[in-house]
Order: sequence, then C-alpha cells, then structure tokens
Amino acid sequence: MSAPAFRRWAAVVVAVGCLLGPAVSALAAAQTHSASQIARLALLRKADLGRGWSVAAAAPARAPGLTCRGFSPRLPGVHLRAAVASPTFQQSAQGPFLSQAAYLYGSGIQQRVAWRRIVTPRLLRCAAAALATGSGGGASFTVTSRRVSSLRRPKGAVARYRVGGNATGAGQTMPVYLDELVLGRAALITVLDVSSFDAPPSDALERHLADLADAGLRRVR
Repeated sequence: MSAPAFRRWAAVVVAVGCLLGPAVSALAAAQTHSASQIARLALLRKADLGRGWSVAAAAPARAPGLTCRGFSPRLPGVHLRAAVASPTFQQSAQGPFLSQAAYLYGSGIQQRVAWRRIVTPRLLRCAAAALATGSGGGASFTVTSRRVSSLRRPKGAVARYRVGGNATGAGQTMPVYLDELVLGRAALITVLDVSSFDAPPSDALERHLADLADAGLRRVR
C-alpha cells in the first residue's frame, strides 16, 4: 500500500478510536468545571508516553460515554461528576493509536457500584457497536471477532475488550483492531482505547500503557 493510502487509512482508524465510546450519557452533562479538572489529572499526556508519540487528533469537546444503547445498566444512587477525554496519540501513521477517557463518580462507593454493573462481559457490545457504527467518509467497518480477556501484569490484571474487524474503502480492505482497557481507583474509572492495523496491539505495549494509566489515577487525591 502506498504511503498516501496508508495515511488515509490512519485517519480512518483515528476517527474510529475517537468513537470507541458511544454518545455521551445524560449523566455526563451534569459535570462541574472543578470536577472536570480533577478528572483530567488522570489523563495521560504526551510527555507521559515518551519519545515516538505524537498527537494525531485533538481531544473531543465531550468525552464518549462509558456505556451505549446496547448496554446501559441502571445505576441508582450513582452520580457521574465528570467525564473527560484525551487527544488521540499515535506512534506512527500505521499506529498504534491511543485515546483515553476518565469518569469521576461522586465517591469511591459509587465508583464500585458502577464498576460492578458496567465492567462486565456485556460491555463488549459497546466496543463492537462503536466499530460497526464508525462507517462513513467512503469507508465501512465490519466486526469479525470480539473477545473479553484479562491483560495480565505484575500490578494486577486489567479488563480488556478486544474487537477485530475489516475496514473497506477505495477498493481496499485492511484488518483493524480496537482494544479497550478498563482500570479504576477510588472514585475514578478510566478507559484506554488502543487501535492498530494488521495485528492487535502487543501485550507489552498495553501493559506499559496500563502502568502509565495507574500512575495517572494516583495523581488524583
């Protein structure tokens, strides 16, 4: 594939990465400025990622929701104070690509309720739906595989939702992978969306990113 064609595919994957979380939930609209600032402390910055990473797309004006139309459990007594999102980062035009969202709840107890009800195998529906609904601009996406697993690491396993698919456009088809890593601490839940071409993101890379996300969560006191 030519370099210009690859750049077009890269733009498509960046767009899908930003869509991995579906539309913002109604709760997210009730956030306060100070709560947003607190939640934003948990987001990774370009300096955290080190050399080789660059910003591929600016942060969205509103963070994606943690749930979706296909899976949106009731959360009585749970208040989402803020939902924020990072820019999309890339290591190269071929990927991998990374974006992150952080969700700040009213208390640690509320976060644990949200975690128990949301971070379940059914959350895979939202990752798959995001890939399928990312079609547009001359490209279409089809889901070919989906899997829930644990990313094992010394600091503790991380919930991982992996969706594989094909991106088709301009007479070409290319495999694309989207991984959603979910971590939590205190009143926060954070989600790392990692996407790549041809092959899934490596476990080594995702362990490193999960460790960085852990450090980001600990910045929030």
